[in-house]
Amino acid sequence: MNTKDADRAFKNLTSFNGFLKQTAYMTLLKLILQKPLPPLKEDLELGPLEKKIALHKRAIDLAVQGNFKYALQLLLLEQQYEKAASITSSIQTVDVELFYALLGVYQKEFDTRTSGALSFLQEGEVGGLKGSVGLLKCVRYLFEKSSSVGDLYDTEQLISQAELQGNRMIQVPALLIGALLSLRSRAYPKAQLQARRAVLLSREWDSLYVVQVGKIIEDIAGFFLGVKPTEKSLEAITHPSLKAACRTIYKALFKSVNGHAPVWLDAVEYGVPENAMWLVRALLSDESEFQQCLEREMPEEWLHYLRSNEGKRDITKWRAFRQGAGDSRTEDSALKSLHVEKVNNAHPGVYLALLGRFSLSVQGEEIAGRKIAYRSAKALLVYLALAHNHMSFRSQIAQQIWPEADQAHWQERLYQATRVIRKEVQEIKKGCEPLEASRIERTLGFNPQQVTVDIDIFTRLAKSVASSNSDEDIVHLAKQAEELYQGDLYLPEDECFRFADPIRIALRDQYIDTMVTASAAALRITHYTLAVHFAELAYLVDDMREDTLMALIQALRKCGRAQDAQHYYDLYVQKYVMKRRKMPSKQLRMIAGAEKGKESIETSGGEITKLGFYDAM
Repeated sequence: MNTKDADRAFKNLTSFNGFLKQTAYMTLLKLILQKPLPPLKEDLELGPLEKKIALHKRAIDLAVQGNFKYALQLLLLEQQYEKAASITSSIQTVDVELFYALLGVYQKEFDTRTSGALSFLQEGEVGGLKGSVGLLKCVRYLFEKSSSVGDLYDTEQLISQAELQGNRMIQVPALLIGALLSLRSRAYPKAQLQARRAVLLSREWDSLYVVQVGKIIEDIAGFFLGVKPTEKSLEAITHPSLKAACRTIYKALFKSVNGHAPVWLDAVEYGVPENAMWLVRALLSDESEFQQCLEREMPEEWLHYLRSNEGKRDITKWRAFRQGAGDSRTEDSALKSLHVEKVNNAHPGVYLALLGRFSLSVQGEEIAGRKIAYRSAKALLVYLALAHNHMSFRSQIAQQIWPEADQAHWQERLYQATRVIRKEVQEIKKGCEPLEASRIERTLGFNPQQVTVDIDIFTRLAKSVASSNSDEDIVHLAKQAEELYQGDLYLPEDECFRFADPIRIALRDQYIDTMVTASAAALRITHYTLAVHFAELAYLVDDMREDTLMALIQALRKCGRAQDAQHYYDLYVQKYVMKRRKMPSKQLRMIAGAEKGKESIETSGGEITKLGFYDAM
């Protein structure tokens, strides 16, 4: 399906002809599950249905490249507004569960919403959409300790059905699942063949992630057939998450047989490779000497991630911000000590998180959102979190949150909001006073001895990254900043919080600056895959900034991914430069190797240079 056909289908979605509309609807839905769609033209007047399909396309495109975390975030933002069951909402629900699984989250039972969506798709008349239900079922087989012949049979059947339908979006992942199940049953040649076939079928997607997952599975099978991976095998794996996982897997393979691993596998791993944790969990589910070695070789941080995300729906992050506010150490040493620690060593007081989502916790126990949303308590917490020194005059609070209320009414509302906050906090920790009020100064604010806000920790980390002279410290601090920044600043939908939009933008820019700085630092200490990781994080937040693109291109080229670097540069030229009729900076052109292949074109603003698309890398 080319761009022209896709545009025609989108036009038919808004047609008054019921037959054309329904046909276009089903055509797009079926194609979405078969292979990634080409780029669709931008249209600000897209309806709700078209927006859902475009959102699904973006999520699938991210997933094909191994960015499950960001694909999941996209869908979760949309899912929270979905109420009624429909084909699109059911597909999104199944996709959410798949992305959770691909991030290593193992739920033994589905919740009511997911069960309903699975039944809706399985029992409905849309036969072409049942493959996603079967795929989700097969993914769960990977995480179960005791596998059966039936698991392998179901997977083989799914592969056959997808092949008959020409549905490669189901066939390719099903082949990779089948290869891992074949490894578990010690059918190593079959595992190799399935992995190779998956890679072959995915070529048109240009997915580095799928190719390298297939390569890792093939290397594992080859090891047990007598062919050991070499240093070049490891160098061929360039995806950041897969690189970290691959090094640990290879190390476990060698130690399971020889008792020791080659020197070229020695390296310090930073953080959890979330986008490869499904593969790690699948390999840990097999009871063997290799599985035991893999568990021993894994960093404790990874094991904690897997244990924390077993039987739960929400992804538990390995938080690095559980630091007491009243510590007597200097700020710099305190920041450096904000290292990995276990979740049960929770903050002793109240912890308010606003980066990505709203969360209020007391001694590590989160208060349900519905409890704190009562009587504008949540709005008050957000306002104080954003206020200077987390304190404000009560009259200013009232004017911002209850602008329509007179003094008598807003005083009562403010009292009720503070009462709700104190009640919920003290139900968990008796005697804990989260708020401080001054009758003389007529102010209200957080008690700094009890309340910690994630924004404060993030900004301190970002400032430390900007001022540090140690590349190792920059990398460690940036990883902690990454863990904290789960998304843009949460703001209630009320109009009264529009004043905080500049704060949201400033925090986003601070995050991007931190990741770009960290990418450069990682390059200097030759952690090339980590440099790519940081640069990709910055690029995903804002792909219009030249510094993020420069950082990404430099890191990719150091990793040996010159083709990917050229792809990102060409995309930038195509998407922004040609629309704005402006040239990228000379520095970017030099980094991208774009000082040749120019052709002159005339515009109303004078002569500019149009960059040709050539193989500069």
